[in-house]
Amino acid sequence: MSDRTFHILTFGCQMNVNDSDWLSRALVARGFTEAPLGKARVNIVNTCSVRDKPEQKVYSVLGRIRQATRKLPDAFAVVGGCVAQQIGSGFFTRFPQVRLVFGGDGSSMAPQAIERLCAEPGLRLSLLDFSEEYPERDAQLDAGPVPPSAFVNIMQGCDNFCAYCIVPFVRGRQKSRASGAIIEECRALVARGAREITLLGQNVNSYGLDASGDGTSFAALLREVAAINGVKRIRFTTSHPKDLADEVIALYGQLPQLAPSLHLPAQSGSDRILKRMGRRYDSAQIGRAHV
Repeated sequence: MSDRTFHILTFGCQMNVNDSDWLSRALVARGFTEAPLGKARVNIVNTCSVRDKPEQKVYSVLGRIRQATRKLPDAFAVVGGCVAQQIGSGFFTRFPQVRLVFGGDGSSMAPQAIERLCAEPGLRLSLLDFSEEYPERDAQLDAGPVPPSAFVNIMQGCDNFCAYCIVPFVRGRQKSRASGAIIEECRALVARGAREITLLGQNVNSYGLDASGDGTSFAALLREVAAINGVKRIRFTTSHPKDLADEVIALYGQLPQLAPSLHLPAQSGSDRILKRMGRRYDSAQIGRAHV
């Protein structure tokens, strides 16, 4: 077994998929190689806690990793994502093979932390602090060909605090990424073969409305992405009904690159329940949106 082998298991949303893809490329750029479960020294689980079932799967997967690596004394586990943010150092007590936990804001530092763990076998690290600004990743690691459809993170966290949702507690408060960095990444992806860009965030409609934003609205960002030569299609997810601006809706008739589909998770059956859910809109607003 090589000392610099890794295996990644991913649960949850497109943001987690994108995070795992970036982490894989970051590790490869540092001299690591991907390996099957049971042959990798570094076993990474990127987790989701939006629902209970994916959270329970994490514990099952860690047990499976322990069983698969029982003959590899130097192997260890890494837990990232929302469950890592939620449970934190509790993983160290329950699962001795876990040596690193990192949340969404700590993902940008995970490759360096994994390198350090490989060099210092007795070390354990946690990267769980929330940042006040979007934590940019090392763009130099994003090299090589890409598939025709690519994901681009534009924000992190959420400020809505819906009564049933854990996202603000495990992803932190909303932090918009600088528009220049987003456009630069989109251009680089298109130059390497991407033709469809999906913009990702917990609530993309509120992009730019937080204090960390640079003043660019979501509608303005969509126009900038559409202006990139080579972009054939643009998608985005996820949207919050209360922040869907008329200007964004109008773009569906103005930007041919904007895919004619909209994921809008709206509940409209009872204003009393909507209020208890903390959704900040009523059934009349949703009715007008449908019209």
